[in-house]
Amino acid sequence: GKSYEEVRAELDELGFEVESETATSETVPEGSIIEQDIDSGEEVVPSETTITFTVSSGRREIFMIDLSGFSREEVDKYVDENGLYLSTSEEASDTIPVDQVIRQEPEKDTSLYIGERIKVVFSTGPEEAKTVSFSEEVSIPYEENFA
Repeated sequence: GKSYEEVRAELDELGFEVESETATSETVPEGSIIEQDIDSGEEVVPSETTITFTVSSGRREIFMIDLSGFSREEVDKYVDENGLYLSTSEEASDTIPVDQVIRQEPEKDTSLYIGERIKVVFSTGPEEAKTVSFSEEVSIPYEENFA
């Protein structure tokens, strides 16, 4: 949780060799230490010791892709692979096949982070034509013409 740069400067002054590697973290701020390879309280000789810190690069940023035409299965896979949550709805479409994406929120290229929610509208296909029934009595005049 401490600042890597501050800890590195202190340990350099004490004669330690300091190395670092980075990792994303949803909870540890960028530039802060996530973990170290030497346990607290372990006896070491600074001039003979290299300590390696894992330093947070912050939250993993994702850029939203265009999901137009994706199936439900493809959207579920995208959401799972990127640690996102999904809200869905449906509406009729004359141009988009059943169970494919009509639109999404947020739009393509929007920056997202793990745990955020996206909204997707899936097609139910063309709206069925409504049949309207009615009855009406009509009289048609008829004249016989016997010539």
